Amino acid sequence: MTDSEHAIQARIMLAVGSRPDCRIWRNNVGRFQDATGRWVRFGVCNPGGADLLGWRTINGVARFLAIEVKSESGRLTGPQKTFLAAVR
Repeated sequence: MTDSEHAIQARIMLAVGSRPDCRIWRNNVGRFQDATGRWVRFGVCNPGGADLLGWRTINGVARFLAIEVKSESGRLTGPQKTFLAAVR
């Protein structure tokens, strides 16, 4: 049995977050219906944004960090492929 994406994310956040040169957070994405019935999306680049976002400082310069977490059977969606291409 493989680990869930949630369990993998937790381990990545602990490992990356323990580094003094990195900051990382969970990019919670989704949508909700407001009081008027309008759907409101939240999260960075929803849909398609990476699961984990942050930065790493290298020689005093912050570099953007985006990690999309997949289990063994997980596959990128179309919007995730678009986000990955933009980040690259």
